[in-house]
Amino acid sequence: MQLAPQEAAPRFALGSALKGLGRFQAAEEELRKAVELRETASALHALGAVLAYQRREREAVPYFQKALFLSPDRYLSW
Repeated sequence: MQLAPQEAAPRFALGSALKGLGRFQAAEEELRKAVELRETASALHALGAVLAYQRREREAVPYFQKALFLSPDRYLSW
């Protein structure tokens, strides 16, 4: 991320790894940055999932909806 701070992909990868480690607050921060840089269905879904894991379902729903708008075939987002 130091080499390319304006690239969304490294932030998405870090956020996804942090989510897998259960570090949801840190994952949320990185995924929000990734989404700010580039809204992709994967990043939006991952952010929604992190929010849901934190029991913040109302906040998560719009991210799942945006992910489905970008990629309606994403069955996990449904």
